[in-house]
Amino acid sequence: SISKLWNLETLIVNGSLRRMKLPNDIWKMVKLRHLYTWGFIKIPCVLDDGYPFILGNLQTVYGLEFSGEDEDVLARIPNLRKLKCRPLSTWFPKMYFLVHLETLGVTHR
Repeated sequence: SISKLWNLETLIVNGSLRRMKLPNDIWKMVKLRHLYTWGFIKIPCVLDDGYPFILGNLQTVYGLEFSGEDEDVLARIPNLRKLKCRPLSTWFPKMYFLVHLETLGVTHR
């Protein structure tokens, strides 16, 4: 599993344009700084097992797909600077907590 690569700073996922779901252990990749995908990914919701589950080093996410229940996911990436995303409905999350966000790209279905 890629989540065992604790020192990984950049993850580039090429291949299918279909939606992919990252493993839950992505939250333990604390050194991850950049996440790029060719299609769109779904970051799993946080499981409460005592781990802090904050990706404080993650600055770039290209290809995030989210729905209404995923606002908590964005809140756990506080230092995000660049985000390319696709909402699954007309709902758009609050992003006031992303104080470092410099670039936002939104793709509608």
